[in-house]
Amino acid sequence: MSILIANIGTSDIAIKVGDYYLPIGFDRSEPNLEEPDPNTSEDEAWRERQTLVDKQLQADLKIAPKTKYRDACEAILSAYRADPETWHPRISIGRLQGVINSVLEAEAKVQQFPSTITAYLIVTDQPKTEVKGYPTDTLYAFDIIQAWLSRQLPALAVGESAPLTLVPNTIRVPAIHEDLLHEHYYQLFQTFTPDDIIYLSVKGGTYQMQQALKVQALASNTKAQIFLSPKPQVSKILAGHPSDCQRIAYWRYQQNQKYQTVQLLLDRWDFDGAAVLLENWEATLQALVTDDQATLQDHQIQVTQATRGLQMAVAHLNLDSQAADGLASNHRELLALLSQFSALENLYAQCKIYAELKQISHFLSRLGSFYEATQNCLIEKLGGLQYLDTQKRGPWEIQVKALETDVPDLWQLLGRTFKWRSPADYPEAFGLRDRFKKRSFIKALIEYTYGNSSSQQPPSLDHWKKLDFWYDVRNQLVHGATGINEDRLEAVYQQRESKHQIACPYGGILPTMAAILTDLSQMGSAAEASNARQDPGYGLYEQIRDWAIATLRS
Repeated sequence: MSILIANIGTSDIAIKVGDYYLPIGFDRSEPNLEEPDPNTSEDEAWRERQTLVDKQLQADLKIAPKTKYRDACEAILSAYRADPETWHPRISIGRLQGVINSVLEAEAKVQQFPSTITAYLIVTDQPKTEVKGYPTDTLYAFDIIQAWLSRQLPALAVGESAPLTLVPNTIRVPAIHEDLLHEHYYQLFQTFTPDDIIYLSVKGGTYQMQQALKVQALASNTKAQIFLSPKPQVSKILAGHPSDCQRIAYWRYQQNQKYQTVQLLLDRWDFDGAAVLLENWEATLQALVTDDQATLQDHQIQVTQATRGLQMAVAHLNLDSQAADGLASNHRELLALLSQFSALENLYAQCKIYAELKQISHFLSRLGSFYEATQNCLIEKLGGLQYLDTQKRGPWEIQVKALETDVPDLWQLLGRTFKWRSPADYPEAFGLRDRFKKRSFIKALIEYTYGNSSSQQPPSLDHWKKLDFWYDVRNQLVHGATGINEDRLEAVYQQRESKHQIACPYGGILPTMAAILTDLSQMGSAAEASNARQDPGYGLYEQIRDWAIATLRS
């Protein structure tokens, strides 16, 4: 829904005096006011406006000289209701009419017109004890505005069930009491939803009212806020024409707040939360209509790109490489980021992130995945995949029978490894169902590949053995009802059985994982070995985080 909030001031009602419309209460200097040329009839009427209005109202309404604004509006309202045909053309609400016109134009541009627009007009009805404030109250101005718009804009059918609904919002506290005014506007904004589009005109009312409305608007969680700034032109006021309005969306201020929150979320590796926040911000930018649309659209593109990168990080956290590749497709920078990191480094980086966040259950889960994935990688680097039946029995079935004739030396090594003492003991195929069977297969492959060669150093399995203990106890820890934290891990480690004496402590898990990655990289090509990192760090996630922040700040 679209909302207009407008402060109503003493200059919002003008009456016709001779050839010109003169505001009843325009009694202060206005910054940037475009005044008429000197020594003209317009200049004379403007300079003498208060005297001319006072005399006209005395003649028409039989009121006392220098009647205050509140009482003058009450008298005008009474006369307007009694004789609308006479009084309607003598009244102008140029500033507010310009604001309403600007709202309608903005709504049409975003293809939401005719939408339901609720206009909250902020008026004052202060206690009589406020000797300066009470005489300038604007409560009767609302009724004049409502009656005037009902006749002037019949197409809008101003009313409760119409596209434009006027709602008085009355301030009954001193209009210069900052704390009470902030509370008043705060309560008003609590009635809106985050999806509402808010148009604001802060121009009228006291300075304290203007500041309170602006501050509470910027502090609210409404989706989009567009400030409407009427241009003060005496020529239009005198002619009774609507004011021109500049649409100002303080989206840069809101953007800074959003980006600070995104930075905080990404510092905690919360890619999903940051992506959702940016998606909502992108929707806000799309809803805004400002006088600087080109710049706004450029920022929309940046937000879209950053969001895409964060969603790619979320996909990798979920081990959904297919979704991640889809998000990176046709995006040169994201594809470049993806090309720098392997699936094993992704698992290591996740363990590092979860350890930093002290999310121990996630850490242990990814540790298990890392252990299994690196075992599989080692089998692949040792050439073991060629001996597996990937078609009939699944990816981890050794084609034992075929090895007897094709690779008899390996066939014999497997017999000794798995204690198949006679040919009759050899199965046709043998499943590598757990890490122990895979490790035995790896030992046979190492012996077969390296043999007694002194020129090549065979890979060591010691690093995997250091992780065996944590692999074994991870399900017990994650699914136990005793809680899980770093202290609990240390206690479990101290109570380990003698067969796990080689196990590394909790603090040594990440260095051990990094060492495994180094060992595997040394078994690859010369380029892979030279690019091996002692500690891959946060890998892709650090790169995406920094890239997304840089994209938003560019």
